[in-house]
Amino acid sequence: MTNKIQNIYIKICLSILKVVDPYKKPIGRPNKYDYIFYIKHIINITINGLSWNKLGLLLSINTDFIRKKYIKWVKLGIFTTANNIILKQYKKKHKYSSLFIDSTNIVNFSGCLNFGYNIKNKNKKSIKVSVLVDNNRIPHIIDISKGSIHDAKIMENIINSKLKNNKTPFNLVADKGYIKNDNYINNIKNDNYITLITPLRVNSKKEINNNNLLKERSKVERAKLKKIIFFSLAPTLS
Repeated sequence: MTNKIQNIYIKICLSILKVVDPYKKPIGRPNKYDYIFYIKHIINITINGLSWNKLGLLLSINTDFIRKKYIKWVKLGIFTTANNIILKQYKKKHKYSSLFIDSTNIVNFSGCLNFGYNIKNKNKKSIKVSVLVDNNRIPHIIDISKGSIHDAKIMENIINSKLKNNKTPFNLVADKGYIKNDNYINNIKNDNYITLITPLRVNSKKEINNNNLLKERSKVERAKLKKIIFFSLAPTLS
């Protein structure tokens, strides 16, 4: 996140907070710090992957009050609303013909999210975060599922819930974990205007016509999903 975008994001959050959670209140304990202080450190936590304890060591303060503020604001939908405002403005200026999907597992020992066990994290509770980004690495859709659910099934759920009424044709570029049969590919193309592009199966006799898009997909992986998916996630991920 550049400084310019970060400042815009902070201003949007402050505007929302004026309505949802005003800084000055007639009753109750006053805030220890101004809201900009809280938001900047929440951004630091989510973008850099710091733990609350690590942030406390860096600042030499007790960060529990920042964590509690974060949990409260997540429940109020502050960050999700801010993200939606930025994304809406972004879409007005940037059109896309392709989205790239990828998933990552995040170990979640004691969180309140619906977790499962994944083969990549044996004996550890985890969630799976899936993200659809454009070629600028801007996330358009973020989905949180059990760590035990297969990538292809998660993609189905995203299309059925969040892209059910899509009328804008686009390519959905994915890796081999999202390979589906021809019937499914044809159905989502006809019903949802989505063209699924994946590498071919090992025993397939077809020819790949979308090598460039598959290479472009590496942008998603290089962007490091854990750093793209800030702010919209529940507080238990930090």
